[in-house]
Amino acid sequence: MFDDPGRSSPERALWQEVLYRVISDARLDSDGGKIPRRRQEEYTEARAYLTEPSEDLALVCEMAGVDMGALVERIAEKIFLPDVKQ
Repeated sequence: MFDDPGRSSPERALWQEVLYRVISDARLDSDGGKIPRRRQEEYTEARAYLTEPSEDLALVCEMAGVDMGALVERIAEKIFLPDVKQ
């Protein structure tokens, strides 16, 4: 999923952190209680961003050295098939 992991730079690390933050937002960790509406909106938006290829996601992935197609596929599997062991 990552391009040449040996090529590291502060800029690439920054964009990787951007992706990490969006992935974190897409996670729904619930203890069974009611989830605040704003939190629901955040994870819904993050999930859509990560599972629907776009020019913006393509640019972020390129800057982070990540293959967008592989990312979208992997995230979709994790979101829509959470019970499947990877």
